[in-house]
Amino acid sequence: HYPNNNRKAYLNFFTTPIFKNYLFAVKCLQKSKCYMPYSIELYEVDQLIEKNKIDKAYKFLLKNSANMILSPSFHWVMSFILNELKKDEDANLSFLNSTSCNKGILSSGEGTKEKPYLITRVSDEHDILQYLEKILAIQSLKKINDKSYDHLQCTDNSELRVDITNILN
Repeated sequence: HYPNNNRKAYLNFFTTPIFKNYLFAVKCLQKSKCYMPYSIELYEVDQLIEKNKIDKAYKFLLKNSANMILSPSFHWVMSFILNELKKDEDANLSFLNSTSCNKGILSSGEGTKEKPYLITRVSDEHDILQYLEKILAIQSLKKINDKSYDHLQCTDNSELRVDITNILN
């Protein structure tokens, strides 16, 4: 399921996860009617997985995939579920899509004040921290002019900045 029937934008991104393709896919997602950056589908799926309702979790994710198409967590969880269902090729593809989403986020900036990362869901912040093998110590919201940023301080004393302006609007 692709938001806005813009399948080509997402396929281009997943095939070549570079900034230009990521930005276009982000814009397509944010314009779609299904876009809900604070939705709780991933939490609900975790609850189904904990209850060992893998088939139900799979169907639920498929039904709600359009909203989470650029979420690394969505693709990672889908990969886990597909592995459980013994659908190895599909599981591998979902895992690669998760990696592409992380690469897309990393291509969008440097995680600095001057060049923050661009995300589509707040959960993406935790995904990128995990991908970079960092542990969050303190998270704070910074507003500069008309922009909103999450400032992530990590336990290794590094800092990341994430642009969340479009998520809050």
